[in-house]
Amino acid sequence: MKSRLQFSLAALAASMLAGCALPGVTPTPDPGASFAQAAARAAQAPDSTATQLAFQVERERRVQMLVQQGTAQLERDLIDDAALSFAEAISIDPGNARAREGEERAAAARQIAALLARARETARSDPAGAFAQVEKALTLDPRHLGARALYKETAAMVAAARSQPASSLAASLRQPISVQFRDQPLASVLTTISTLSRLNFVLDKDVPQDLRATVSAKETSVEAVVDLILATNNLDRKLLNDTTLLIYPKVADKVQQYRDLTTRTFYLNNADPKQVMGMLKQIVKTKDVYIDERLGMLVIRDTPEAVAVAERLVEAHDLPQSEVMFDVQVLEVNSNSELNLGIRYPSSVSASVSGAAKLPGVVTWNELRNLNGDNIGVNLGDPVVTANLARQSGQGELLANPRIRVKNREKAKIMIGDRLPVVTTVNGNGVVTESVSYQDVGLQLDVTPTLTQDGEIGVKVSLEVSNVVNTIKTQTGLMAYQIGTRKAETNMTARDGETQVLAGLLQRSEQGNGHGIPGLSELPVLDRIFGTRSKKEASTELVLLITPRIVRNLPTPASHVTRFNSGPLSQITTAPLALEPSAARSRRAGPRASRPATPPAGAEAPAAP
Repeated sequence: MKSRLQFSLAALAASMLAGCALPGVTPTPDPGASFAQAAARAAQAPDSTATQLAFQVERERRVQMLVQQGTAQLERDLIDDAALSFAEAISIDPGNARAREGEERAAAARQIAALLARARETARSDPAGAFAQVEKALTLDPRHLGARALYKETAAMVAAARSQPASSLAASLRQPISVQFRDQPLASVLTTISTLSRLNFVLDKDVPQDLRATVSAKETSVEAVVDLILATNNLDRKLLNDTTLLIYPKVADKVQQYRDLTTRTFYLNNADPKQVMGMLKQIVKTKDVYIDERLGMLVIRDTPEAVAVAERLVEAHDLPQSEVMFDVQVLEVNSNSELNLGIRYPSSVSASVSGAAKLPGVVTWNELRNLNGDNIGVNLGDPVVTANLARQSGQGELLANPRIRVKNREKAKIMIGDRLPVVTTVNGNGVVTESVSYQDVGLQLDVTPTLTQDGEIGVKVSLEVSNVVNTIKTQTGLMAYQIGTRKAETNMTARDGETQVLAGLLQRSEQGNGHGIPGLSELPVLDRIFGTRSKKEASTELVLLITPRIVRNLPTPASHVTRFNSGPLSQITTAPLALEPSAARSRRAGPRASRPATPPAGAEAPAAP
């Protein structure tokens, strides 16, 4: 009884999934109304297995439709509508994980919309600030399409506009000043800059006291002047707050002591984590790297400058592979011709005697003595003479038209045919064992594409056609097969949508037979009168037509990703030591930039602007 009930439930579920009508369920074009009807019937008949199962199926269908609807609305930035869809799905099935996740994404989408709006407003005037807003948006929803698109835009703008590392120094410290020092003690130079700019300096105890600096700068930002002085004295700095810098020697132990490291996690969509790890170790010289192949995750820990370089390298490497669709047509054209022309004479003449018994070859002695023409029979065959005037011809085609999609530099295989069992026996210590292996017979096509950025498609093709020619039976009773094969391999280049033809794989056979009167049938002119000749010709040609169509080509990353300054040999950074162009400084500083700064007593007067 239990097994019958299980079978009935399974059949009922299958019929519902197939769209068949269920007892008590009225089909309706409105999914919401259909679910409401199923819920009402389930409430009225709580003991009906069919009604309860129909309600469960309708509920799952309704929740799935609402989740899909809400996801599509989020992609179109219809945040309020998406929130309503996910809320309705949760009200139907509070434990649905996808609906809960969608509700969280809808809540985050409002914050993301505000962040992206601010980023678009400030992208021109403050690319770095806009980029930071977009990064915050991506932390809320890494899959947000609008945020990912704006991330690429702002990253390109930052790379184009930024000439030195982004800092959080006070805006006043980026105003231009004019200073001139000639072989002054470093402490005196820093004191003057501190007085002019209200910038505070904290010196590490190991900073040499005898360091001296020479610098002459006109309308250069305070930050740039400090960086130049530190670079020429093998010093480095750490930002303590917006107006305070820690100065320390740029040696290994001090760098390890003061330099903050950044941990960055990459979730790779297409690239192999092992290959990316090897690239980062070789180019960025990152030592602390961890990968999780199950998640496609890569984690690095390095300086912020090295992490910035790693981000661009990963962005340039983690690209979807190109894909090609091959439209293949394989034709096996069979043609045959047969000619049978001449006169066919009997190949033998027989005579026999018969007597009163009417049995061939049986006569009495008296009949033998009186043998005459009535007792002798001659057999010339039936018919006696046959005139052959026949010519036959035929042509057939065997067409296969598969379509297969394959990634760049991956092999696609097409096999159309049979697998013949091949039995082998092994005799070991008097015990005979048999093993079965299989031989593929038929059409086998291997295609490997290689795509280039200019739309050229290199195609490596291997085509093999085989068939059973003969079956051989061994002494032990096993069956062996004689297999005929035709194979062609080639490398060629084609454009997108261009059809290439591989033909000329011919197999021909000719067979001739003759029959006639000896001597006369061998004469050149009379051979058709005193004999007959037949000739049979058969040929098979294999033709391959292959048309590659690019489904997706390799997307080319932006120029700021494929080509950027990565710093000197001793340091990995995307923002090497450089000064901002004077035109950009003048636009940002305004009229106040023309006034020179006055150093305190003890320092040389600043140069006139």
